[in-house]
Amino acid sequence: LVIPIVVLPMTWLGWTAYSKLRDNSSETSLGQMRTLLEQINRSALTHLDTARSNIELFAGSGLLRKYILTEDEGSRYSLMQPPLIRLFASFQRAYPDYYELRILLPDGYEDTRSTLTRLPNKTEMESDSTLFQQLQTADESVLTRYTRNPDNDQPVLYVGKKLMLRDESFEPIGTPPSLRGYLVISASLDFLQAQLDDHQIGENGYLFLPHVGAPQLLPREKLADAEKQFDEKVGPVEGLNHYHQFIDACLGKGKTTTPFQYSGRLTETILMGTVANPFPMEKLVWDAKA
Repeated sequence: LVIPIVVLPMTWLGWTAYSKLRDNSSETSLGQMRTLLEQINRSALTHLDTARSNIELFAGSGLLRKYILTEDEGSRYSLMQPPLIRLFASFQRAYPDYYELRILLPDGYEDTRSTLTRLPNKTEMESDSTLFQQLQTADESVLTRYTRNPDNDQPVLYVGKKLMLRDESFEPIGTPPSLRGYLVISASLDFLQAQLDDHQIGENGYLFLPHVGAPQLLPREKLADAEKQFDEKVGPVEGLNHYHQFIDACLGKGKTTTPFQYSGRLTETILMGTVANPFPMEKLVWDAKA
């Protein structure tokens, strides 16, 4: 009788200690994850704000303006493009994350391109790309998207701005600016990888799930084989705009990623929470069929 009396309390104490250690470990991991996500969020917002400000600054360059408004291609390409590329290179030296700067014409043709390193260029015509189509129809002054660069298959921050200009030499005062092209920055996301490397959570890596697009395994160098297997089974998922998807679906061009079968129920759930919010601690009956 003595043994059970001793063993049972010891077992209970052991289990209690184990539970507390497990809970503490979970809380520590969750705290680390929250801290890391907050740091990444602040860093991403800072880079995003800086990129928006910089593209406005770059687009205001007198040389860029003069280059865009020069209609004679011989003068533009032979006399003005070299100094413009040198200007782009000076921007890139100041901001090494901007590994690619481009000017796209209104039809999507890549007129000028400056890269920090040798970077393949799969196409000079961007008219069919989803990002260019979003840039064409964007209402905001600067379009930003986190996506994957098709030229090197790397995650990238895409920043684009419409170049709305008026040629003061020929057009009368009061003439509204017209679209002359687009300025586009491709910015590296290595700063996010550096933060992840500095704050190790887990044993093998991370799964990064963007708002729209395929999940990405990080660090890429360590998990390249696993990501290759994932891409072979699932295939690449291109970032899409919800509003454009809706219009395309209305025109009979495919389906949205959030059709009414899904979004209707989601909206119903959100509305149910909104209705219930003013009635705390009260039981409400929801008639879904009605």
